[in-house]
Amino acid sequence: MTVIQASDDKTVKVILNSEFRSSGTINTPYFDLVTPIKLPPRHTGLCNVEVFIANAPSLFHDDYLANAENLLSFGNNNLWTTQVAGVNIEPLRDTFQRCQLMDMTLVSNIANFLLDLVYCCPDFVITFTPVLPLSVDTVVLRCTDPAAPTFSLTGEASTLRYDVYLALQELLNTLVYATFTLSSYTNGIYILRGPWLQCLGVDPIPAQGLPLTCKLTVCGLTYMNINASFGRSVLASNTYSKKLVNSDILWTIPLSREQPNQSIYYTNYSLNGKISYKQSVMEQIEIYFTDSKNLPVMGLTDWTLVLTFDFIEDEEKPPAETSKRARRYLT
Repeated sequence: MTVIQASDDKTVKVILNSEFRSSGTINTPYFDLVTPIKLPPRHTGLCNVEVFIANAPSLFHDDYLANAENLLSFGNNNLWTTQVAGVNIEPLRDTFQRCQLMDMTLVSNIANFLLDLVYCCPDFVITFTPVLPLSVDTVVLRCTDPAAPTFSLTGEASTLRYDVYLALQELLNTLVYATFTLSSYTNGIYILRGPWLQCLGVDPIPAQGLPLTCKLTVCGLTYMNINASFGRSVLASNTYSKKLVNSDILWTIPLSREQPNQSIYYTNYSLNGKISYKQSVMEQIEIYFTDSKNLPVMGLTDWTLVLTFDFIEDEEKPPAETSKRARRYLT
């Protein structure tokens, strides 16, 4: 269901809610307008995002972690979804999913996650380089014995998890972002692909190998693009060109909080951000979300979007100058 409210003959507001979409998914919904929006003759339409309310998306959402395209292959096994004796303690997906109910902006939780990552797959090595003010250029974290379990952190003699955890937490406190290199201790061949890589700040395609430079994206997204397509599946003709015209428009919405799963509220009542269109009849609106790399944003829940449509009368164009009219002026 779509709510349409007309404040006057020059302005129409459309209220879209993720739970009342006509078709599609919560991340890419279609809304059929009960009352089509008609652009008056000799007018230009202006569209703007007036209000957007949602929960800030988290990259640790199941839309990313449970995606069928996720792959972390070693030999003929997908370690992302399966546990292989002597290779990984549990599917890597389970290690990432434990972060869903945690505040991953806390250094203590990041330290525990990195320890779980190298414990889950003991062949994994995490390298921080360079690191100051420590006395060494690089700091290497790995699990030396998953049965004990014991860990190794360059520059620290202790192998007990708690002692390594404290040293790792101190190290992470010196970093603006948890940036590191993920590699294989035995130089094993791994293939990584899919949306789960976005948690590590890596593009999901093409497939990646190790070593891999990672930037743990614990704060979700700092901004998001709202894309709208008007009448993509509707045979509507343009008033001027008399042919089907699909309008793809985009707004960039800054997220007021970087903390995922917190409510965000964006509003704009000014003229800034208004985008013109010329489609005469609008019967359907498609909405989809992208991030800074133009990748689909997933994991959005309970969002509401208010679009404002204004109709501006076109200015009359003066008659074109001709040589006949020019001679008339000369006489």
